[in-house]
Amino acid sequence: SAFTVPAGMSLLSYDAADQADRFPSHIWVNDTLSNGEGIGISGANVTIKGFHMTGSRPAYLTTAASLGMGRTTPLQIGAGDNNAVIENNIFRNFDQPLRITGVQTARIAGNRFEGFYADTAQGLNQAGVIYITNSGDAGNALLLEYNRFVNNTMQLDASTTFTAWQEPVVGIRRSRVNLFHNRFENNLAESAIAINQWNEGQEPSGSLHTADPYDSNVAANKA
Repeated sequence: SAFTVPAGMSLLSYDAADQADRFPSHIWVNDTLSNGEGIGISGANVTIKGFHMTGSRPAYLTTAASLGMGRTTPLQIGAGDNNAVIENNIFRNFDQPLRITGVQTARIAGNRFEGFYADTAQGLNQAGVIYITNSGDAGNALLLEYNRFVNNTMQLDASTTFTAWQEPVVGIRRSRVNLFHNRFENNLAESAIAINQWNEGQEPSGSLHTADPYDSNVAANKA
């Protein structure tokens, strides 16, 4: 129920690989891999296309480390995993966001994200479905386009009435990302998209200013 895809490999479902209509290729995801992902990407130029992935989301009834179940996410894209293409998949019932960290180029397009549930145990200041950090700062923008986000929940922070980061469906920190033509339907979260480009205390002081490497664009999205 989980596997790793090496650099340069394209992983296509039967339906995506064949012009004829095929039955869906399902992947049931538990916490087998270290970060709870269904697909581990290991290197650049990986394509994942056409799968139906469902998170196990077990009942977390114990806090004992030896017995605890890890929370599940469809996949994670990390440093060195550049040029990843995640296209025309359906992701359902996960309780961790898809995380993209330290990546210079990636395309997330035509996917459906449905029934994610991120609770406050996952830590605030993150996101419910996609969380992008420290990416795209070498001049290339990551691309999120034509995705649908349906019936997802980012549990609200009950401890305060206002936080600077309004817990979103899609969260972007210190990253250059273009979000075009995405659709948000019936999600429960403080915001659909949150973007914070502050560099956590490393900004120049006074009137000094440096070029912002994290210039994101948001256009033609519908919520």
